[in-house]
This record gives sequence, C-alpha cells and structure tokens, in this order.
Amino acid sequence: MGRKKETHTGPPRKIREFVESASMAILVAIGLKVFLVEAFQIPTPSMQPTLMGCKEAQVFDRILVDKACYLVREPKRWDVVVFRYPLKRNQDYVKRLVGMPGDHLRVEAGDLYNIQKNGNKPSTWKILRKPSGVQAGLWRSLFQARDENAKDAFESRAGEWEFQDAQLRGRDQGSGARVSFLPPAGLTNAYWHGYPSPIREKIVAQIGNAGLGNHPPHYVGDLAWSLRLDLSKDTQTFWLQQKQKPRGQRTRRFRFEIKRKAKGLYAQISRAEVRGNRVILGTEKTVGIDLPDPSELEIRFEHRDGLLEAWVGSQKVGSLSTVLPRPNPLESLFLEMGCKGGEVSISELELKRDLYYTKDGVEGKTIDVPEGHYFMMGDNTQASEDSRLWRSLTLGIDKDGKICPPSDRAVKTWTGNMRGGTFYIGNPIDPDENPILVTMKNRIVFADLFGELHVLKGSPEDFSKTLEAAPPKWAPFVPQEFVVGRAFARFWPANPFGVFRLGLIR
Repeated sequence: MGRKKETHTGPPRKIREFVESASMAILVAIGLKVFLVEAFQIPTPSMQPTLMGCKEAQVFDRILVDKACYLVREPKRWDVVVFRYPLKRNQDYVKRLVGMPGDHLRVEAGDLYNIQKNGNKPSTWKILRKPSGVQAGLWRSLFQARDENAKDAFESRAGEWEFQDAQLRGRDQGSGARVSFLPPAGLTNAYWHGYPSPIREKIVAQIGNAGLGNHPPHYVGDLAWSLRLDLSKDTQTFWLQQKQKPRGQRTRRFRFEIKRKAKGLYAQISRAEVRGNRVILGTEKTVGIDLPDPSELEIRFEHRDGLLEAWVGSQKVGSLSTVLPRPNPLESLFLEMGCKGGEVSISELELKRDLYYTKDGVEGKTIDVPEGHYFMMGDNTQASEDSRLWRSLTLGIDKDGKICPPSDRAVKTWTGNMRGGTFYIGNPIDPDENPILVTMKNRIVFADLFGELHVLKGSPEDFSKTLEAAPPKWAPFVPQEFVVGRAFARFWPANPFGVFRLGLIR
C-alpha cells in the first residue's frame, strides 16, 4: 500500500488562532463602541471650563461617554449628555441637560427656574438648584491669596489692614476695622473666569478682559468664600458679607459672623434687607451654632441658587433660603470683611463664582418642554449654540431649480439648521454655519437634517425673500431617542508638566 499524501486545507494553526483572536478583539471593540463606552473630542468652547474646546490655547478635551447608563435609567437634570443634534443628525453635541419633560423653564438673573402654574392664582417660581456634587465642579475662581496682584483687591475702610505673604491682617484701633474686597478679576461674568493661568492668559490676549462679542457683563451674586482665620484673644467679632441690590428692589445683605462668648465661640449666618449699614426692621433672619475656641478656624461661606450656607471646619453652621418671589439682575455688588476688638489674620483666602446663564434667544420666554424631550444648555452660555438658539429652516426649489419658499410652487423641499446665513467670500467659515451664500455664483449651499449638502440656485436677494415668506422656526428640544449617553470622564490632555485635564465630569 502506498503512503497517503498529506494535504493542507487551511492556514497553520497559529495563524488561524491569531486571526480568530484579532477578529474577536475587533468585534469586542466595536461592541464596546456601539453599546457601552465611546470616546469623543470636544471641538467648541460651549461647555468651558467644564470641558475644553479652546482654539485660543489649542486645548481640546477627550472624553469618555457611558452609552449604557440610559438603558437602565432615564437621563437626569444636570447630566452632561452626548446626543445627536436634531437639526443635523449625523453630528453629535455635548451639553448639560437642564430642562426635563413637563418643565416650564425660565432663565432669569443668571439662574434657572421652573414656573409652577397655579390655575387662576399667580404662578410660583421655583429655582432649579444644582446638587452639591455638580456645583463643586462649576465654581469659577475669581481670587486666590497667592495671586500676583492679590494685594490690589483690598481697600481699608476703618482700622489698620496689611496684606503681606498671602495673608491679610487687620487690627481694630478703637472703632472697629473694615476692609472692602474687590478681586482684580471683577465680580461679573467675565468670559475668562475659571481657567488655569496659562489658558486664561491666551484667552485674554485673544478676546480681552471684558467678555466675548456683544454680551454685556452681569454681576454674579452666587459666590463661595473660603479662608483660614486666626483670632486674637481680645477679638470680639469677625464678619464677612456681601451686599447686592437687585434691580427695582431693596439692597440685600448676606453675612457670616464669628462672635466670642464667655465660653467658646458662636458662628452664624444671616440674611437681611438694609438701608446703608442699617438693617430694615423685621427683615433679618439668622441661624448659628456654638463652637469651641480653636487657635485657627477653617471657614466656607456660600451663596448659590437662592441658598446661603456656611461651614466651620466640618461643622455646618446652617442654611437660609434667599429666593425672591421674582428674580431681577443685580445693579450692584459689594464685598466686605471686618472685626471688632483685637486682631485677625486671614490666610488661604479664595473667592469663586457660579456660572451665569445668559438669556440669548429666550428673553422673556417660558420654555414649555414637551413629554419625551429635553432642553440642553452649555455651561459657557456666552459661546454656546444650544437649545436657546436652535432654529430650523425649510427651503424649497421650483421647477427651474431656483430657491423658493416651501409653498405650492416648490417641487422639492429640505429642512435643516438655520445658523447665520453666511456669505462666502473665500475665507474659512465655521462648518456649523448653514446655509452658505456663494454670492459670486448665485448659489446657496444648504445642509439638511441628515447632513447631506444641496447646492441650490439663488442670489442673496432670493434668500432674503424666502426667509420673509417662510421664517426660521425655533426648534429647541432634543427627543429622548436622540440621546447617546452620559459624559463621565476626561482622559486627555494628560501632560503632568503642562495642561492636565484628567478627571471625572460632574
């Protein structure tokens, strides 16, 4: 019998195993991307400084998005959400979810309110207060005692005050000691607040100190103080306060005090309406706690979203509501510290402000969020194309292929995002601008809901007439099925010697 000839019907075993393993790895990676976690890059400044897309400093965060979380729970207010842009559905956006189904939302004086309708009775304005974990990530630094020009923040009003080696020292010379506190960064919603120093310098160099574009500055009354306090044995009282006057209303004073008692100390917070330095009778409310008499006190004092709170060390002094029946923007804001008797030493002083929601596109509007939909806003509303500003546009063409309103004359129509209506003259343009008017060729480039580009015949005059006949419509809401996932972490840039942006997103 002859020997049977061996035949090779497939690749060697090791090659086959490698191909199988690689194929499985690719399938797992695709599965993770589709169903669990996906990475995104932030291209714009709309969520700064929470998420950076800063062309001035060339810092563009990379984030991880949990695509499975909304399979087991509904999206929550204040989540940072990735979603498909309803007016260009091949494009993903990242914003903060601020409006829930059924909300009657208002943007006023930098805060968000839900209007509760009471039949024939006046509506109730309920402030939407951010959870403490979310708020911790939104404070923007205005002042730190180690800043180069920190001493310029203080002006003595009474007694003797000295700022040296990042410490502020005050002495009562017989009639109390007072010092006003105005951070060089100001107390308004300047665009560049809250950025790390190298990035801040580049932003200021590009856009200036005042702000961005035509946005007027607004006083921000939501502030967080933190400091270490050393009292001499003969100091009777230390206090810090902020006075703020809403437009058309009385001046309000929010105050933190430490008072010396026969045994130990007493800490309290108070709110009151004042005329000058006098409290208007019947308007003051206080809450406080007894303290031991340590040599040094660590203090936090916060006013945020209609709530006044303070802590001494780990002990909470108390909480007071400061919500007004109807909010108005501030006309003035004044900060002050002082003591009665003895000396005080203040170190590690830091002041932060909350973000300030601007009203572009929603001035005077109550936003009624329909069921199954959400309202989205950027943390940086001075530079955010979000739900406040989204508009849809429908264009048609007639039988000759010329642009026309979507009327009986139109033989075909397309709907897409209306942002700008930019004239193309050969310079680079924002890819989100839509439509683009190519004047030298009498053509209009229009991207529809699915990102497909259409080149339509028409001059700028034809476009203007079409807009007059069929104006853009406000289209602010994101359907629930368009939500992709929740952004939960930044993983890049990660240079320990430069820009370091690793961290969880709140």
